[in-house]
Amino acid sequence: MIHQVESLEKIEGEARAAARKFTDVNSACPYSFYSPQGQAFKKAFTAERTAMLMAAAQAASGSFQVNQTRIGSLIEACMNVAIGFAINFVANMLILPLIGFHITPSQNLFIGVLYTGISVARSYVIRRWFNARLQAAAQHLARRAAA
Repeated sequence: MIHQVESLEKIEGEARAAARKFTDVNSACPYSFYSPQGQAFKKAFTAERTAMLMAAAQAASGSFQVNQTRIGSLIEACMNVAIGFAINFVANMLILPLIGFHITPSQNLFIGVLYTGISVARSYVIRRWFNARLQAAAQHLARRAAA
């Protein structure tokens, strides 16, 4: 297959247009993959397909944030646990006497602080694990789009 010299801009434009029509670069590329034109086409096609997939994910979710920062995870975990602590404190004061356990507010506070520390650690670890899995899934999706 013989091709005349074509501008990089033209090849990239063809690749972007093809990315909107095809999902597979093998079906879309009119050039030999061993040629400079084929390599440029594949690179532009892959970039366009990845951008399209990310835009679709963003549109579907309203926003697309792959990762949450560690401090963001900690703040979220603390807010979640603080609300849970308040609910737990009131519930313990109301429910425990009904089943025969009479505790003072200071005992309830002590128990609550212990369980709160455990809960913050649990929430933080789960959030970081989830974000790592989400990041891995996004990278896997991008690699599949590039293939």
